[in-house]
Amino acid sequence: MILVFLGKAGTGKGTQAQLLAKETGILQASMGDILREEIAKKSALGKQIEAVVSSGKLIPDELSAQMLDVWLDEKDMSKGVVFDGFPRTIEQADMLDELLEKRNLKVDLVLNFAVPENALVKRLSERRTCKICKRVYNISTNPSKKAGVCDIDAGELLQRNDDTEEAIKARFKIYNQQINPIIEKYKGKLIEVDSQPPIAEVARQVEKILEKKK
Repeated sequence: MILVFLGKAGTGKGTQAQLLAKETGILQASMGDILREEIAKKSALGKQIEAVVSSGKLIPDELSAQMLDVWLDEKDMSKGVVFDGFPRTIEQADMLDELLEKRNLKVDLVLNFAVPENALVKRLSERRTCKICKRVYNISTNPSKKAGVCDIDAGELLQRNDDTEEAIKARFKIYNQQINPIIEKYKGKLIEVDSQPPIAEVARQVEKILEKKK
């Protein structure tokens, strides 16, 4: 099954994709992880991406698609893929269709994780990211075992500079403008998930939706 998980920052879509991958063996296609993996390989593509990132610019859609194409070629897709936070624009959605069509695949189901914006502002202000591996925690809903320290590599957990209320609301405004065409594109395949409850309860919602789809 080919899945797309959509949702604003802080809705927990990445956590749910991670849990689903762990439970089912489905591939988690997280663009952040794929980007870091390609850079670490020191491939020609990785060096090109690193140069863009180092300059502080956004990675062009064409380069993101190329990176994803390489990643998919290298992975066993027999159990399916969940695209976590991608596509973010209608152009990326069309590119994803092309990448899947090359492999005789298509998007089967889209889950849109929804939380009221005022609740998301609180969530994001409590978000902490590992300085080393970039794993994301939340001091209220998904804390590390030891305060301020990553469970994976003991890296320091930091708060992003742009996790202020004003910056978060500005990001949401842009997100809303970009996501509406994507939601329209996936009409008929899209199911909204209430992502306000605890992580385990949201995971049960996802499990029920997937069982029904199967």
